[in-house]
Amino acid sequence: MPGRVVGGQVWALRRIDLQVAGSPEGALTSLAVGTNMAVGVTEEQAEKLDRMQRFLDQSGKQMAQLLERLGISRIDPVQIRSLIQAASEQRRKVLLHYTRQLGRLAQLNQQVMGELQVIEEQINKAGDLEIRVRDKIHPGVNIRLGSHQINLDEVHRAVRFRVVGGQLREEDL
Repeated sequence: MPGRVVGGQVWALRRIDLQVAGSPEGALTSLAVGTNMAVGVTEEQAEKLDRMQRFLDQSGKQMAQLLERLGISRIDPVQIRSLIQAASEQRRKVLLHYTRQLGRLAQLNQQVMGELQVIEEQINKAGDLEIRVRDKIHPGVNIRLGSHQINLDEVHRAVRFRVVGGQLREEDL
């Protein structure tokens, strides 16, 4: 028999089936299916996803620091080339070092993002992810299926959420 969730986070591999989610007082409640331990993803793969996301977070910070040291806001080869050409010999060596680091990080970032995208696509292909609330969902509930997410700001009655054609859909029960 479906239950009630008021506040906190609940996640499941495939499906959540509840009577009521959230509260009239707006208790922050998160319902997540196919996240963390996604359908068809082993524990090792989930750990790899986590490592990849941490790498992207950390490398993004490092790239921002390198861009700041170079005095630019984004990777622009023309701008970098002109900075290096205009610099003194000693400054040029420093700029070249920063540029090489930035290039390596950008290349690794692209590679990891590509791998991450492939894994996320596999996860999102799992068409049987579902959140079903038989009676009522109160405002303040966050719904997440795979990489799709919606924050509800009004009462919803007798609904289910699924991913159909790459889109998060709300359907009446």
